[in-house]
Amino acid sequence: MAFELIYGKSPSGLVYPFNLALISILLVAVITDLMARTVPNWLIFLGLMSALTISAAMNGFMGLGFMALGFAAGILFFLPIYLTGLLGAGDVKLIGIVGAFLGLHQMLVSAVLIFLVGGLISLFMLGRHRSSRHLPQVPYAVAIAAGVFAHLIIFN
Repeated sequence: MAFELIYGKSPSGLVYPFNLALISILLVAVITDLMARTVPNWLIFLGLMSALTISAAMNGFMGLGFMALGFAAGILFFLPIYLTGLLGAGDVKLIGIVGAFLGLHQMLVSAVLIFLVGGLISLFMLGRHRSSRHLPQVPYAVAIAAGVFAHLIIFN
């Protein structure tokens, strides 16, 4: 189970590097978000280049289209939340990277799980900081990673 979660398998039994690359990027994003409350652009660039390279190598031009649709869906789906100031630009770009790896349909499923996990984390943090006048910052990379991990576990 752990091997299949990390590597993923195609119907023909070939091992896909998608999950390994995505999980690695998400783990680094979680660490940097917890430590510095930011998702660095170098990580976004690395994720985009990884998704681009893997998609092109495995599926040619169709893979590039798959990647582009997923990336656009991730960005566009979470852009309104960024515009309200509730989500950082790095978080939105990270969600775009998730979409680039997962593609359009799986990105939409992951988005629902990311919203659910993010809402639970927000409620927990509000409960812990009830006496504070300032709303706590939610390290949303944690919610993104947890939502994607849940998606990979449930649907892989």
